[in-house]
Amino acid sequence: MKKRKIYDIKDIPKDVVIGNRTFKDTTEDEYLQLVKNYFDTAGTRWIRSFYQNINKSNFYSPNSSEYKLYEEGLFGDIDTSDMIGLEYGCGPGRNIINYNDRFKRIDGCDISSTCKEASYINTEQHNITDYNYYVGDGKTIPCESNQYDLVFSLIVLQHIPVHDIRFKIMEDVYRVLKDGGYFCFQMGYGGYYAKVMEEDGEKTFVNECSHYLDNCYDVSGTNSTRDVSVMDVNYILKDVQKIGFKTFDYQILETGPSDYHYNYIYIRVQK
Repeated sequence: MKKRKIYDIKDIPKDVVIGNRTFKDTTEDEYLQLVKNYFDTAGTRWIRSFYQNINKSNFYSPNSSEYKLYEEGLFGDIDTSDMIGLEYGCGPGRNIINYNDRFKRIDGCDISSTCKEASYINTEQHNITDYNYYVGDGKTIPCESNQYDLVFSLIVLQHIPVHDIRFKIMEDVYRVLKDGGYFCFQMGYGGYYAKVMEEDGEKTFVNECSHYLDNCYDVSGTNSTRDVSVMDVNYILKDVQKIGFKTFDYQILETGPSDYHYNYIYIRVQK
């Protein structure tokens, strides 16, 4: 486990090399429709499966070692007990349930109306009904500005191999945060074991992922079809500086279950 490194934005190196590759046989709208279709389908499955798993020690359980690690990486020592939070990419409400006791209230935003339906069914079983769920377009958050004390996103941005879209998301997160509010998010870091090739009994791991600055619109699917891996934290530093965030810290931890990223990087920035 690596110690957190804390920066003031004014101290970010100014010689970061920025360059990207664009793969755009499809449009932005077509890419976002692909993502929406995926989660509309997944949402129906999550309604059925979520509560068969929530009390087990696995990805779905707040008592699992994975969720304790996620919680540490996302929030650290931030006292969230009196905060109104928003999860970007909240899906069927898993983290609205798991982190409910940490916050005064957690709202959610996702691209899928089916996931919204799943979330309200799932959270109601935990007596959580007083929250807002926004169905967005995959790049913005349809709510008023300066609303939230903290916005967080877990295992979402690493699945978006389009830098321009991720940047738009971060810009809108900045907009909806109150002054002094936090954006806490996670991405894959250091490379990606995407495929295992076998020849003569030998296994070879092939690193196949998008660069942080790539714009890969023409993917065939989402959620690990072509993830993005952060190879240099300075790329994120440069983005948050451009948007206007004032402070930045990060921590590199182990990945969650069934994930091919070498590591997870958790970022916390403050407006």
